[in-house]
Amino acid sequence: TAQVAFNKLNKFALAPFKAEFPRPQAFPNWQTLELRNVTFAYQDNAFSVGPINLTIKRGELLFLIGGNGSGKSTLAMLLTGLYQPQSGEILLDGKPVSGEQPEDYRKLFSAVFTDVWLFDQLLG
Repeated sequence: TAQVAFNKLNKFALAPFKAEFPRPQAFPNWQTLELRNVTFAYQDNAFSVGPINLTIKRGELLFLIGGNGSGKSTLAMLLTGLYQPQSGEILLDGKPVSGEQPEDYRKLFSAVFTDVWLFDQLLG
């Protein structure tokens, strides 16, 4: 019954409620994010992107569009700091983003990435 399910859930110790998530302190008022001559290639060199030159202003709405395999996900991974460029640089307000402490930079983003699975045959 619902009561049994509720009782089981009630046994979990939940963290105290916080009205607001803590904000990253490293770059609280950034204004521009820039990719300057950024390139990236996967280890097998089967696919590469770049050089990419792009400037994004804070609050700007950006859509990444393109066909399958055109580099949209790779660009998103570079923008969010999950991939490091092989050449070129990523700048925040004109200052290079340090690869030594990428956590501070990554805290600027909230993203849900999905892995894509391609099948030779559709069943169903």
